[in-house]
Amino acid sequence: MSTFFSGGRSFDGMGTILDDHAVLIEDQKIQRIAPQTEFSGFDGEVVDISGGTLLPGLIDCHVHLVYCGEADPGAKVMKLKPGQIICMTGGHGNQHGRVADGPDEVIKAVREQVHAGSDVIKLMATGGVMTPGVNPEDAHYSENELRVGVEEGHRFHRTCASHAQGSAGILNAVRAGMDSIEHGIFMTDECVELMLSKGTYLVPTLSALLNILVNADQGIPEYVVEKTERIKQRHKESVLMFHRAGGKIAMGTDAGTPFNLHGKNQQELKYMVELGIPEKDALVSANANAADLLGMPDRGRIVEGAYADLLIVEGNP
Repeated sequence: MSTFFSGGRSFDGMGTILDDHAVLIEDQKIQRIAPQTEFSGFDGEVVDISGGTLLPGLIDCHVHLVYCGEADPGAKVMKLKPGQIICMTGGHGNQHGRVADGPDEVIKAVREQVHAGSDVIKLMATGGVMTPGVNPEDAHYSENELRVGVEEGHRFHRTCASHAQGSAGILNAVRAGMDSIEHGIFMTDECVELMLSKGTYLVPTLSALLNILVNADQGIPEYVVEKTERIKQRHKESVLMFHRAGGKIAMGTDAGTPFNLHGKNQQELKYMVELGIPEKDALVSANANAADLLGMPDRGRIVEGAYADLLIVEGNP
């Protein structure tokens, strides 16, 4: 089955917009991209995208499928047995995570998650907003505990992500070899320079904090609102600082956290642009960058040979 998309523009997912080019799809793969004039006589299915733009499908690198945007999602997840995050005793997520202390126990916890079928290993480097009694600025796991966890995850070809909000914890996670820093709220120049040198991705999750702020009076626990108010400005400054330095950003929303709904994931791109990130860079964060972070080089881009996971939008995004 061949499908031919023509009449509009295409965004390749890596930063380039092509006008008057057509894209030919065969067997769910992109077979050819060329000026429309080179496809005269095509007799397969034609999709006219005049006035619109063809994009790679958007990718969200940070979601919680066990949450559905409840005001207090912790009450629900306590009843479930998902593949778990890994945290220290009393650390962020300890109510429902896999608690592990010391290098040997962290290695064991990673192996358990690999055995349970986890594609990504997540270790909690700092405190966080959604756990009572912890400070987002505090470092939790030591650099060594994180390093052995990352090494074990990578040994089994798993991507390793770290919840890291405070600067000391960010540094520990990056030095440990983490693939991505989730949130990155209290970024410093040292954090930025280290992440650039190691090629570490930042997954900002602006949607998580902003949806808490606009729904603060809708039953969200008071401690969550208080911490969100405290860190909101610093978070924006850190994300913008990292972008301006040329850091690699992958789109992630933290969908499932309070009033941060699945299916509304594209709002993260709006928030990034409102912050000052150019539209094109925001799109790349949800296309090629996100695909690369997740180890899917045949997605997130419109190039010959890539998987034809495509999105058509009106106008020029």
